[in-house]
Amino acid sequence: MTAWQISPATERVELAGGQAEVVFTVTNPGPVDTRATVDIVGSEQAQTSWFTVAEPQQLIPHGGSKQFTATVKPGEKAPAGTHWLAGRVYSADAAPEEDSVTSNRVTFEIKPPPEKPKSKNWLWALIAGVVLLLVIGGVVTALTMRRSGVDVPDVGGKTQAQAEQVLKDIGLVPKVRSQPSGEANGNVISQEPMAGNSLKKGSTVTIVVSSGADLVQIPTLVGMDVNAASEVVQKAGLVSEIAIVANSQARGIVVNTDPKQGSVARGSKVILYVSTGPSGDTSGLCKLRPWICTNRINPNIKVLPGMTIPAHP
Repeated sequence: MTAWQISPATERVELAGGQAEVVFTVTNPGPVDTRATVDIVGSEQAQTSWFTVAEPQQLIPHGGSKQFTATVKPGEKAPAGTHWLAGRVYSADAAPEEDSVTSNRVTFEIKPPPEKPKSKNWLWALIAGVVLLLVIGGVVTALTMRRSGVDVPDVGGKTQAQAEQVLKDIGLVPKVRSQPSGEANGNVISQEPMAGNSLKKGSTVTIVVSSGADLVQIPTLVGMDVNAASEVVQKAGLVSEIAIVANSQARGIVVNTDPKQGSVARGSKVILYVSTGPSGDTSGLCKLRPWICTNRINPNIKVLPGMTIPAHP
């Protein structure tokens, strides 16, 4: 699991025109590049529909950081008062409860609407208000008597149809979001709130359904210089590893790849078979491309384990 770090750019934001933006910086201190997913949790009265994250999923290199921008837009009917939000980050290929980390809270104020001028017929307004309160009180009482709390079930791993039916059967309302994942297409990979929370009947439970792996096309690399080929692999969202082979091609030229072609999941490994030249002398390749032997230029480029490569003379 990745020990994520996430921090907001500010502790408080002011709503301008009914909305605001909060920037979260996510750091990956782990040993490998990992795709991170960021979503927003809020205070008890806050609704998930208030918050959206632009590019909620990004590949973060190990030891590196990236920024995620969240938009806060409560809407005109949002309750007035002080509310808060926090960013939550977790690995894209894992459920939130496995390695999620939540940031410090960011507060924001929802101001009450301006008071309307009092009517001259204040007595009738007062009577109407009392009647309205009585009606509302009766409706609320009736609804409260009919509603009972239910425990949120665990629907992780179920198909979308199964999860929706389970939630509907106990009086909860499913809300579906899709995101790429290594899990089977159509299966639930996370939910909010998590299992075990108690909700009133009619409450919404958001389920995140896998849309399948985030696939990328393996670029054509044979015949390219290893420097250029490695850069192309990285820009495609893949990880390159180097295997050195004797070949009639010039030193430093990619003569084969594994896989050769087709589509693979983003972040997959592509092995570049790099020619030492007809002599098979790896020291010549070390002179021509020292970074292959020193393995220091790029954390995404590795010499395959078990290969003997002489030190740069």
